[in-house]
Amino acid sequence: VPNCTFAAMLSAETSVAAARELEMSQDRTWLRASYHMPSTYSIRVPVASPFCAKALPTPGPATVQLALIRSAIELYGLETTCNELFPHVIACEPKVQPPDSVAITSQLVHMYKADDYGRLREAVGYREFCHCDGLIRIFVRVQNNLVRAFTEALQMIGYWGRCDSLASCVEVNCVQPEVGNCIQRFDKLPERTRTRPHFSAFVSEFIRNDIRW
Repeated sequence: VPNCTFAAMLSAETSVAAARELEMSQDRTWLRASYHMPSTYSIRVPVASPFCAKALPTPGPATVQLALIRSAIELYGLETTCNELFPHVIACEPKVQPPDSVAITSQLVHMYKADDYGRLREAVGYREFCHCDGLIRIFVRVQNNLVRAFTEALQMIGYWGRCDSLASCVEVNCVQPEVGNCIQRFDKLPERTRTRPHFSAFVSEFIRNDIRW
């Protein structure tokens, strides 16, 4: 079982510059939600087949935002989420801090697959599963008057990836992210950053902050 350890490799200059950028807005607050994964979990790589998929060690930015939308609908209803919370979810700049280490293993799983006539038939699928040591931490930046609403939505999230990939939110507090400890886009890394110790993977994110419902 390969053991993927996440290390911060950003230069001091990049970390300082990013920290200043995070503090520019005075009317928004960073929230940190910490999640304990009590068992194995599987977060599928975007656009991968559900019957043959590699797993991500943590949720990506878009996964965080979609989970917040789902939780908000369950808590506050579709109309309130659409008209009041959705624009703030899109603009919350989610950042993900991986756990200390993640073990990834490949498994064969029994599945049911519909044939051309809509009948379910048994099939065998290939899926990667993860088991982590430590907490997955999710950071979002929200308007001060929405801290309570986002706190409740973050606490409502009960799984990441598959619905059987259970997660338990152990705390939500106001903490700024340490940029060097969070997952980074390749185009945001310094040119001389060594990538060999890093786990690289495709994740999804919203490309604009003005997406409409």
